Amino acid sequence: MIPLDADELSHVELALLAQGDRLGLHGRLETILPETGLAARRLCVGIALPERVQLLSLEGPVSPAPGATWKLPPDFIGKPYLFSRAFHKGEGMKLAVSYKEPVKP
Repeated sequence: MIPLDADELSHVELALLAQGDRLGLHGRLETILPETGLAARRLCVGIALPERVQLLSLEGPVSPAPGATWKLPPDFIGKPYLFSRAFHKGEGMKLAVSYKEPVKP
């Protein structure tokens, strides 16, 4: 339960941290952000990948957030990729990222 004042804007921060197996040379990671029922003017999504891999693409209803300066959770380790969405209704959201490890010269 999150107490909110109906007459004022509220800032709510929820963190969903997931850690998986070591990434291969290339692949695809999928996740579902759970439904919260909390409507938001702006939803921020961050993905951290190991320094050795690079993000190729992201599938989902978010856009890159260039130059974003967000305060990241302490357990958010790796190279951050930041995305946002305006006017999120609080529904669940499916996201998938494709990545690869670049060939070293």
